[in-house]
Amino acid sequence: MPNTTLREHLNAIISSAVSHAVDQSIAAYKLVLMSGLGGGAPTKSVAKSNGAPTTTPTATLVKAKRKKKFARRNPAELATTAATLLEFIQRSPGLRSEQIVKGIGGDAEALADGLKRLRASKKVTTKGNKRATTYWV
Repeated sequence: MPNTTLREHLNAIISSAVSHAVDQSIAAYKLVLMSGLGGGAPTKSVAKSNGAPTTTPTATLVKAKRKKKFARRNPAELATTAATLLEFIQRSPGLRSEQIVKGIGGDAEALADGLKRLRASKKVTTKGNKRATTYWV
């Protein structure tokens, strides 16, 4: 009768594996439903290798929602940025864009866009190439 005990043992292993797979599928399905409805991803507590507890998502089937990279700025904000840049360049001519951004402070991408707009409208002149470009009124 050793075959029956082996068969029972194999049935128990297979049953356990199928049960675990079903539980994982249900958890993943719940995660998909929660993120589709705007809810947060369920988490479970896991111990790190150093013993400190942390929380991790129970399933990683759904990618995180992407933030919009570029937000439209209104024309008033663009005009204000351009005026600020023009005033700064008038007070301190001959600076590179990195120096202008450091002198004014704020968002480097917005200021770079403002410099680009000033160059296009021919309100400033440039000397040099690439990072060595200096700005003059």
